[in-house]
Amino acid sequence: MSLLGGGMDAYEIDKLFSYSIGDLRIRPQFDISFVFNDNIFFAPSKAQIPYIELGNPAFIVFPRNGGYIYSPSDGLPVVPYQGFIQQQVFTATAPSRLVTASPIFTSALYPPPTVPVPAGTFDFLAGFAPGPGGFRTNVLTLQPRVADVIGTVSPGIKLQYGADEFNFVDLEYNNDNTRYLDQGIAPAPMHRIRSKLQFEHSRLRLEASQNVAYLSSFLGGGSNLGRRLVDRWNADTNAKLTYDSSAKTDVYTTAQYSFTDYVSATPLYSPNTWRGGLGASYKPTERLFVFMEGHYAQTAQSANSPSLEGAPYSQVYGGYVGVRGKFTERIEGSIRGGYEVREFPNVPGDSSFAIPAADIAVTYMPRDSTMVSLTYSRKSDVATQVARQAFSTDSIRFGVRQTIGASAKWLASLDVGYNLGDFGSFTTPLLTVLEPIPGSDVRILTRRTADYKRTESVLTYSAGIAYSPRRWLRAS
Repeated sequence: MSLLGGGMDAYEIDKLFSYSIGDLRIRPQFDISFVFNDNIFFAPSKAQIPYIELGNPAFIVFPRNGGYIYSPSDGLPVVPYQGFIQQQVFTATAPSRLVTASPIFTSALYPPPTVPVPAGTFDFLAGFAPGPGGFRTNVLTLQPRVADVIGTVSPGIKLQYGADEFNFVDLEYNNDNTRYLDQGIAPAPMHRIRSKLQFEHSRLRLEASQNVAYLSSFLGGGSNLGRRLVDRWNADTNAKLTYDSSAKTDVYTTAQYSFTDYVSATPLYSPNTWRGGLGASYKPTERLFVFMEGHYAQTAQSANSPSLEGAPYSQVYGGYVGVRGKFTERIEGSIRGGYEVREFPNVPGDSSFAIPAADIAVTYMPRDSTMVSLTYSRKSDVATQVARQAFSTDSIRFGVRQTIGASAKWLASLDVGYNLGDFGSFTTPLLTVLEPIPGSDVRILTRRTADYKRTESVLTYSAGIAYSPRRWLRAS
């Protein structure tokens, strides 16, 4: 291969982009990627929700012969009624004053449910939402699903001091320049900084990592803000200090700190969490460790918008037992399970939120060119949209990596992920809410004290192929 007019071969070109000064290695990097995303704004699976407003005009409905009838207007013959019905009770002296009402039900329910009719009141069955062609509901149009191709150019650099196998420290920086090609949306340049340290001396071993990122993107799940680009800083620090007390046992302590800092005026809470742990391991075989550990953590939240109330801090404690290491010649990883309790000490009453917790990370290599991975995590967290609401999060991901060709310059990948958030019961003052009507896909728009108890899920699936003609260059 001849480049630069001087007849340099591929190895010399790679050397040009990888420098070594003693034990320090400097590796510039350049990534180009194109991703087709079929739902860039994280729109829900249903784009529309039919609903009923109690303020809509209502006609009187009469039960007859196992069904319901109504008169479209005065003097016209009655016709069958198909729709939604409610029994309403009014005072006789002030007919516009609603005393009580039944839940809204469908015309498929016969006979109708009844509520007590006190003395001095009268009741009738009301059918809702007249419109062309009979009775219909209103429709709430949600955020539409939008597909786009996202292109990213990421120059970067990686510095490493020391060897890969033992004492070393490395630092990597990437600058992501992204554009949504069809929408013409170009977020601010994003920055990613990653560092890792590993140090061993005698019986002590220190492992530490730091990730810091400035991101600008759309959010999904419980933090979904629709078409709004959300700028934020993310960071997490992890450290583990291990002491080998014998050939088969060790004790260790862990420390973690993480935070998300949203820019001002974002209607989300910025959380920060620190966590400390203590554990011990026993080595029953040359390839496996059995361990148990306990941890304590605190999470605080700060509001980024005047519309958000102050949020109390929460504390978390729990423990795990597990096994890690090489299960077979081609299967290795870590499996642990336990229990976790989250409390809000400054909130009156019983504010505890306890769940079983787990972490699984396993890889399988059926052959040297193929790797299959499975990860699962279950833990507690706090909502970013509502103060003092805890929830459990289940996250599972399955992935396959396959190198192609003897040179391994091509890499194919497949990933499927599923995240489920189960938000605990938490009531608020009067809010306008859409309540499901039993037996139908329609909801009723009403104003009441709302409970934010809910579940939210995000399914992701992706396939890709990457080509690395040089150690410093990758296109995907």
